[in-house]
Amino acid sequence: MTAMIRRFVECESPSGDAAAVNRFVELVADTVAGSANVRTAPAGRFGKILTCEMALPGKKKTGAKATTAKKAATKKVATARPSKRARVKK
Repeated sequence: MTAMIRRFVECESPSGDAAAVNRFVELVADTVAGSANVRTAPAGRFGKILTCEMALPGKKKTGAKATTAKKAATKKVATARPSKRARVKK
């Protein structure tokens, strides 16, 4: 786990550099490929958008999604958000 986090941290990916963002997207995609259905989509000059759909254990958790998008225009570094179906009600 520590080694994976280190690889993520050491992968430079400034939001305005599409090639660097694409390198990070590929790194994450390769890392989770055995555990998730991975899709990428073009995002123009910002690089690729990565969506990972994971089969989680438990009731009603199939299809949980995490999406990472980097946008230089909004200075948003990254977002990861589970789908509404994946959220656990208390």
